[in-house]
Amino acid sequence: MVWQVFTARKSFADPVIGNITANKLGLHGLRIRLADAFLALRRWLLFRGRLTDEMRQFNQDGYLALSDFLPQEDYAALKQSALKAMEDADSRNPVPEYREAGFGKPHLYEWGFDRCDGSTVNRFYGISSDVLIERLSGNERFRQLIEYAAGCRFEPRRLLLYRLLQGSDLSRGDNQRQIHRDTFHSCIKFWFSLSEVKADDGPLHYLPGSHKFNRARWQWEKHKSITASVENKGGAFRCSPNEARAQYGQLPQALTVPENTLVLADVRGWHNRGHASPGCERLAVYGSFRPSPFWLPRVRPLDSRGQ
Repeated sequence: MVWQVFTARKSFADPVIGNITANKLGLHGLRIRLADAFLALRRWLLFRGRLTDEMRQFNQDGYLALSDFLPQEDYAALKQSALKAMEDADSRNPVPEYREAGFGKPHLYEWGFDRCDGSTVNRFYGISSDVLIERLSGNERFRQLIEYAAGCRFEPRRLLLYRLLQGSDLSRGDNQRQIHRDTFHSCIKFWFSLSEVKADDGPLHYLPGSHKFNRARWQWEKHKSITASVENKGGAFRCSPNEARAQYGQLPQALTVPENTLVLADVRGWHNRGHASPGCERLAVYGSFRPSPFWLPRVRPLDSRGQ
């Protein structure tokens, strides 16, 4: 059905999204441009162009890494609450030895779920603690950055406590280590670090500015859309290091950060998980915000004072 063009569907196995003739004529590029227009309008409706320096920096680079983000008292209380929640869940369900390849299905528990990327285990804990929710989601700076980047109102229920346990790539490779983008339209993920993230911990790598498309990227996207249509592939495109360098002149950069750092990224830009020493871990509060690309919010009109 033609209406599928105006949804978040991204798989080129879909007979409409993956129509070869339509993509040769530019359907994929049209969806990208239209989604960008909707995002710009959503942001304007929410903020009326009143941007902070951090919002402008996000526009330019596609990511932010903001250290010492919370006041120390708030951070200490949040981390203590997070560690207790993690220990309680792990005491009931210790991390098992999964033997899966690729992007695994969730293993559900009462408190959350595990999901594997090859030998890497992603453990997500549902957040029920008022301390965890209030210290972060109650922070006005945090809420405004998330709402601007995503172009939608913040929802605390989307927060998860995230423990990443690095495995060995020799037996079952982690496909998140390949340079990729999540989907055709801008959407965001964030990691509020509760532990230092060093080079050996498999940090997020991000290519600054790759959330914006230059001529080389537009050409690559069109070619890829036609190839994916022919092969009935998904829409989370991978690219080689040579392709990324040809488009933007560099490769994704490692975001090694201290604890109490907010990392916010538009995951339409090129990114990947860095290589890590097996057994390394990192802990963060995590969120993923992917509103429908062709949607506008209901917002209150500005009052007479412009607020």
